[in-house]
Amino acid sequence: MPRKPVPPKQIVSREPSNGKSTRKILTHPLFTPVQISTRTPLLETDYNFHKSNSTYFSDLDVSRTKLMTRIISPGFKKVNAQLEEEGHRGRMVVALGAVHVTFRKEIGIFEKVWVRSRLLGWDEKWAIIVSYFVRTKKGRVDGTNGPDKGEELCAVGLSKYVVKKGRFTVKPDRILRMGGWLPKKQPDQAGSETCNGEIKLSLADVQRKDDEAEDAEEGLESAQTPAIEGRVVLDEKTAAAAESAAHALSVSDADNSAWDAEAWDWEEIEEERLRGLKLAKTWLALDGELCEEFDKN
Repeated sequence: MPRKPVPPKQIVSREPSNGKSTRKILTHPLFTPVQISTRTPLLETDYNFHKSNSTYFSDLDVSRTKLMTRIISPGFKKVNAQLEEEGHRGRMVVALGAVHVTFRKEIGIFEKVWVRSRLLGWDEKWAIIVSYFVRTKKGRVDGTNGPDKGEELCAVGLSKYVVKKGRFTVKPDRILRMGGWLPKKQPDQAGSETCNGEIKLSLADVQRKDDEAEDAEEGLESAQTPAIEGRVVLDEKTAAAAESAAHALSVSDADNSAWDAEAWDWEEIEEERLRGLKLAKTWLALDGELCEEFDKN
C-alpha cells in the first residue's frame, strides 16, 4: 500500500532574543521552505543500487530554482530597471556560486524522497540556501514492520547565489526590499548596529558601500571575477514568466506599504538573517581559504 506523502515539516516557533514577541518568525514567507518530490531511477544508481552521489545536485537544481524564482521574481524587473537608469549594462542573472552536500542515509532505487529548500540568510553579496532530503521513516519504535512514523533526514545541502547585472553585484537586500519581502526600517533603526559580532548597516551605509563596490568593480579585470559554477536561474524573460507564479506577492510596491509592521518587524527578520549567516559562517570562510590554499601551490 503506497505511503502518504510527507507534508512540509512544521517549523517550531522560538522567541526572539530581544524578548519582544513569541511569533513564529520562520513562518514568515521569506523563510518558508518549498518542497519537491523525486525518485531514483535505475540509471541514477551506483553499484550498490543506491542513489548516486552526483545525482543529488540535479535534484538540488530543481528545488533551488523553485525557491529562488519565488523569492527573486517579485523585485527582479524593478531592480533591473533601476540599474539600467543608474547606467549598469548587461543581462541581470542569478548565478550559483557554490554547493556543499552532506550524505547521511542511502536512498534506494525508486524510493521517493522530498527535497525542501529555504532561504537561510544573506549578506552583502550572497544569498544562502539550505536544502534537506527527507523520506518517510519506516517501522515502529520497536523496529518491527508497522505504520509510517515521522520522517528521517537523508542529506543536507548548502548553496549560495549571487545576483549580477553585467559585472555589477546586486545586493540581495535590495531585491528583497523591492520585491516586498522586507518591511521598512523604523527611524530608530537607521543607524548601524552590531549584533552577534556582525554589523547591521544603515540605509545610508548600504548606499555608500554600493557606490564604493561599483567603483571598485569597474576597475577589475574579468580574470579577477570570482568563478561561479552555474548560471541561468533567472533572466529578464524568465522573470517575466515567473511573475504570474508569484501573483500572491502583490505587496511588491517599493515602499512596502502593504506590510503589517505589527506582524513582522525589521528587527525580527534581521535577527533570523544573522542567525542563518552564523550557521553558514564557517562554510563561507572555508570557501575563501581553499582558494588561498590553491594560490600557495
